[in-house]
Amino acid sequence: MKTTMKKDNHPQHIQITGRHVRCDTMDDRELLAQAKAITADPFAADSLSLANLYAIRDTCQRYALGRAQRASKIAIDTRTPTGPR
Repeated sequence: MKTTMKKDNHPQHIQITGRHVRCDTMDDRELLAQAKAITADPFAADSLSLANLYAIRDTCQRYALGRAQRASKIAIDTRTPTGPR
């Protein structure tokens, strides 16, 4: 009997913004899970540090996740005293 695994069953896979992404590291997967939370609920970013938001934005850029990258950028812009750049 042959068993098949779904993409989501792999520990480094995540579905975010309608795409299945296989992360290079578990750290990337954790950052993308946080990005997924921010995309679904922008207020989730309130509990994250600014440095973490920058790491999330960079990870989203590396995996070409535009919608999640914009959500993290908006969270960064609302936190910085100078506003959007």
